[in-house]
Amino acid sequence: MDFPDAQSIKELPIQDLAYVGDSVYELYMRQRCLLKYKVKPSKLHGIVIKYVNANYQAEAAKAITEYLTEEENIILKRGRNANPGTKAKNASIEDYRLASGLETLIGYVYLHQNFSRLEELMDMIFIKDELNERE
Repeated sequence: MDFPDAQSIKELPIQDLAYVGDSVYELYMRQRCLLKYKVKPSKLHGIVIKYVNANYQAEAAKAITEYLTEEENIILKRGRNANPGTKAKNASIEDYRLASGLETLIGYVYLHQNFSRLEELMDMIFIKDELNERE
């Protein structure tokens, strides 16, 4: 698979980063849920959608913010502040925008091929939920 160079990534519209990040985020969550929960695909889908929605993503973005680099925080904020072009269906505008920021960050890290950092971020997001389940 070909990846754009760093300069090309900087020139991409912020919504393109969010578009890629949305796909990457969902694929990671599907894979993690597949490995964690040993259930049929129909039930697995119900579990995955818990993680792949604006409300959850907004909470995840808040939870990981303190662990982001300065550059990652800038990307998250740019994604949050961009005009999404679509309306939130089941989330507040604020949560929808913050979720878009998280997707932008995920897309940015993925396109830079920083897969170890992507794993760290996704671990923080997934583990955040596991810790909440224990409380």
